[in-house]
Amino acid sequence: MISGRPSRVLPLLAVLLLPGCETLSSLTPWTGRSDDLRARERDIAANRSPEELYNNGVDALNQRRLATAVTQFDAVEQNHPYSSWAVNAQLMRGYTEYLQNRYTESIGTS
Repeated sequence: MISGRPSRVLPLLAVLLLPGCETLSSLTPWTGRSDDLRARERDIAANRSPEELYNNGVDALNQRRLATAVTQFDAVEQNHPYSSWAVNAQLMRGYTEYLQNRYTESIGTS
């Protein structure tokens, strides 16, 4: 056996065994169906504070990831409707819709 050969076999073995690992499925929630991914995102958003969701939305807005920003602002309104962050999230969602030239949706949020 060549001395360098075992070092090449171990990473290959790890890659072959990794898909059966439960940890991998928790890291990558994608099952091939978009409904499953959306449900997973809703579950994650439900466990976050309204401040964190709002800040994630503002960060996404600053990075011009407008669809993500809308999702984060919606999560604030849906999961924490009575928080002080919900009103701000509603205004920011309207502004984000406006930036996407979706004027009807922008007016509908306020």
